[in-house]
Amino acid sequence: MANVGIRQTLVGRDRELHELCALLGITSPGSVASADAHVVLLSGDAGVGKTRLLTELRDRAFAEGWQVVAGHCLDFGDSALPFLPVSEVMGRLATDHTGVVERVAEAHRGWPGCSRGGG
Repeated sequence: MANVGIRQTLVGRDRELHELCALLGITSPGSVASADAHVVLLSGDAGVGKTRLLTELRDRAFAEGWQVVAGHCLDFGDSALPFLPVSEVMGRLATDHTGVVERVAEAHRGWPGCSRGGG
C-alpha cells in the first residue's frame, strides 16, 4: 500500500527535474518563466522512476499556479492506443474548461482525440 500523506524525497533525479522544469517553463520562486516552453515526451523502461519524476514535476507546477492534467499511455504490443492520453486530457478539460476544448478542436480538426467532448 502507498504511503498516504508521507512526502518522499526525490533521489538522484535533480538534473532531470531541473531540465524538465526549464523546458516546460516551470520556474522556481522569484524567477521568470521562459517564453520558449516546449513539449516533452518522457519514456523509459518500467520501474526506472518516470512516475516519481513526473509527480515531483507536477508538484512544482502546482506550486507555481499551473493547472496539471494527465493522460495515460497503454502498450498492448501491436494494438496500442496512441491517442488515449490526448483523449483523456481533452475529456478532463471538456469538464473544466469547455472553451479551451472548443478552440483546440477547431484548430486541430481531424486530429484524433480532439473532437468536441474529447472523444
